Amino acid sequence: GNPTSTNGATKKASYVAFNGTNQFFYKDTTTNINGNYSQFNVNTGTIHVWVRPTAASIGATSRFIFDYAGFYGLAIESSDSTTYNRVKFYGSSLGNSAQLTTSLTVGVNYLISATFQPSGTCTIYVDGTSIGTFTSAAFAAPSSANYLTIGCNSARTSFWNGGIGQVLFYNTLQSSTDVANVYNHFSTTLK
Repeated sequence: GNPTSTNGATKKASYVAFNGTNQFFYKDTTTNINGNYSQFNVNTGTIHVWVRPTAASIGATSRFIFDYAGFYGLAIESSDSTTYNRVKFYGSSLGNSAQLTTSLTVGVNYLISATFQPSGTCTIYVDGTSIGTFTSAAFAAPSSANYLTIGCNSARTSFWNGGIGQVLFYNTLQSSTDVANVYNHFSTTLK
């Protein structure tokens, strides 16, 4: 699709609005981000995604905001079809049950972050503050030549409806201080 880009006072305040039906960004095996897919073939990492939920995206299904070929990713969900009340980190070896309860308000920008490591331990953060940690099955590093998608799942069957701003990926396990520093850096223009 053709998501629209909105630019604020600085380039740092840019975000893209996705329509929830067919728009997403992808990183293929060789282009559109420096490097190639092998940068994401890790079992230790940190994902940060700035999101802005909209009323139209509330529903009972997962709304994916980051997905690496189904191996791991982030989604925002509603358990009651009317409120955003769960953030989920999922992975092929972690299963699909890693949901943490939180409350996200429509029309507000949030930094959703996840730190993950081989033991299956994952911590979820909202606006630089931990909302919880869970431990699941051990997490193996993927070996894939598939797409990384932003704004939908890898199968392109569930799409984000709302804004997505900066997306950052680190192949290191960031500390809570590091996560808070990322939030503080962007929050002056995005919050």
